[in-house]
Order: sequence, then C-alpha cells, then structure tokens
Amino acid sequence: MFDVMYKTDGIGLSAPQVGINVQLMVFNPVGERGEGEEIVLVNPRVNKYSNKMIPYEEGCLSFPGIHADVERPESVKIDARDINGARFSVSLSDLPARVFQHEFDHLQVFVL
Repeated sequence: MFDVMYKTDGIGLSAPQVGINVQLMVFNPVGERGEGEEIVLVNPRVNKYSNKMIPYEEGCLSFPGIHADVERPESVKIDARDINGARFSVSLSDLPARVFQHEFDHLQVFVL
C-alpha cells in the first residue's frame, strides 16, 4: 500500500481505497519514501478527540484533483494494532492527526 500511496503523491491510504475490505491504513505525513515515519494501523479505534477544531485543505486519492477545506479536531488519541498484531496507543496532533482522521473516515464508510 505504501507503493501505491507514494506513486500517487499521497500521504495516507486506507485498504478500502485499493479494494481490500479490512480495517487497515498506512500513512507518512512527509509523503516521501525514506523520509518521515511510515505508520501502519490495523483495527484503529479513537479514544479521544480534542475540542479544538482546525480547518485545512484536504485532497483524496479517491478523487484526484479535488480539494476542499475540512475542519477536524487538532489532535486524537487512538488504540490500534501494529502489523504484527501487537496492541498500542498513540496520540497524534496536527498533520498526523488529520491524516489519520481522513483515512479513518474511509474505514468507517467504504469509499473508493
């Protein structure tokens, strides 16, 4: 999935976007192979959203060329499993939180 994400100049991708109906997402807020952190989340669940909302222009690999301002919580705390099945919790803020929330939306509603 990282290959598809990088080839399409994305910073995140959910499994349903590539025709795989599982609760899995990958992202790298830097968007460049070998730079930033490649994150894989399996069965992610949100524990807490911050109250502070931030608008930001988002695009989507499912709808190339379409961008719109989207208001999302500034930070989020999540539980997930890693690629080996180990459980972990993480708090994300700013762009990583936004990317997670965007990809999480794809996991909640099947959108190609």
